[in-house]
Amino acid sequence: MNAETLRFARRLSDINPYMSGKVEPMPEPHHPHDRIVMAGSAVAAVVLVLMAWAGWLPGAVS
Repeated sequence: MNAETLRFARRLSDINPYMSGKVEPMPEPHHPHDRIVMAGSAVAAVVLVLMAWAGWLPGAVS
C-alpha cells in the first residue's frame, strides 16, 4: 500500500518496476515417452564412450 495515495498495487510493475515481460506458467514435465528416449540415448552414449575407450571401435583413439 502506498502511504501517499492509500492505493494498493494493481500490476506487478507497480510492485517491482524493474520487472518486464509477461508472467508465464511453469513448463510442463517431460512426457514418459520422451524420458524413455532420453534415458536410452544417454545409455547408448555411455556405451559408445566405453567401447571407444576399450578399443573396440575401428579408428578410435584410446
